[in-house]
Amino acid sequence: MKALVKKILICIYRILNVILPKSSKIAVFSTSNGKSAGGNPRAVYEYAVSDGSYTGYRFVWFLTDELMKKHPGEAVKLKEIAGKATCKIVRYGHPAYYWYLARAGIWVFDSRQEPYIVKRPGVKYLQTWHGTPLKKLGVDIDEMNMAGESGSIEAYKDAFRREAAQWDYLIAQNSFSAETFARCFDFHGKMLKIGYPRNDELVRAAQEGAREGMASENGTDRNIGKGAGRNAKARRTLLYAPTWRDDKYTGNGWYAYSSPLDFEKLHELLGDGFRIIVKPHYLVKMRAGDIPESMIRNGFVKICGHSEDINKLYLKADGLITDYSSAMFDYSLLGRPMFFYAYDMEEYAGHLRGFYFDLEEEAPGPICRTTEELGNAIKETFSDIDAPVVKAEITPRVAAFVRKYNTYDDGNAARKAWYAVTGNKQTID
Repeated sequence: MKALVKKILICIYRILNVILPKSSKIAVFSTSNGKSAGGNPRAVYEYAVSDGSYTGYRFVWFLTDELMKKHPGEAVKLKEIAGKATCKIVRYGHPAYYWYLARAGIWVFDSRQEPYIVKRPGVKYLQTWHGTPLKKLGVDIDEMNMAGESGSIEAYKDAFRREAAQWDYLIAQNSFSAETFARCFDFHGKMLKIGYPRNDELVRAAQEGAREGMASENGTDRNIGKGAGRNAKARRTLLYAPTWRDDKYTGNGWYAYSSPLDFEKLHELLGDGFRIIVKPHYLVKMRAGDIPESMIRNGFVKICGHSEDINKLYLKADGLITDYSSAMFDYSLLGRPMFFYAYDMEEYAGHLRGFYFDLEEEAPGPICRTTEELGNAIKETFSDIDAPVVKAEITPRVAAFVRKYNTYDDGNAARKAWYAVTGNKQTID
């Protein structure tokens, strides 16, 4: 029945796309295809509603039923941010979703859209994307290992080309991304070499030395969310943000959490002086038992859902644990320690996806294959648990990483992106 309803809605959408008048004053936003209300689109939106010269605009957010059900406060926040501007929340995939897609003159998205979504002539499509790539993308992928994708590798590449052909603007965080995106997406629109809007907050924090929610020098508890008080001795908070695995598809657009990180062992190694925040990729749906309940109950591990703003978690975290996620490129702006739990690097780089550069040569932190290696690397870095956090820029390797991959992040990306898509004549390069 759901499939039939969707087919009917798509048919109606195609008709609306022809007969409805388009409005240049309607802007629609979507992050992770409605699974989140953050990221680059959120940062562009926040700037747009704060700019007094755009008071005549109507701003529309697409949010999934699941996000609205589990986190209804997200819609409230979006409307509060709008202030006097008009903000409407629309359920992703519902009739109003297709109505506003057909009506809007501005699209601001950070992911590929479904293949039946067709941009009308005159619509300005800002594709912000969602990270500097380490793993191969688009037409650069050599093998089809994505269990959630149907068809051949050539069909996948053709679909990517058709989607990218609709983009008027694409944001790049650095020259490496600009070159890679142009090739892997076969993109021929305007490349905005402006940095990521979502990173404006991190740039300002780094410049001001801000440490939102961080511990005082005597190491008091930081109360990071529900259950934080159960680990009141914690002095250090580490954010664990792994990417997804292409071959772990579970259906309905979701992938399984597959990390073998042993949190019980890590707790033994680190003790109660540490807390781990787990932030899964937006394509990953975690299930009961993925992480031992005992580790959650005792406060050593906290799981954050897709509605959590990862920038807030970056600012709270003394260090980042990741693997091949683009989180490394954003977190490096803060100059704090990073650790790479790359338990399957040979398989991932050699078969599952492939890399654009040698992570072992460039990683701005130790690469660990086992939980024990990771725990020891963390202990060595934070040998004095009450001392101020080590600034990672002091190592030449990290400094080189920042120079290469944070080139365009200057704290003004959201303004430049919005000015570009609305035709403001201010320089954006």
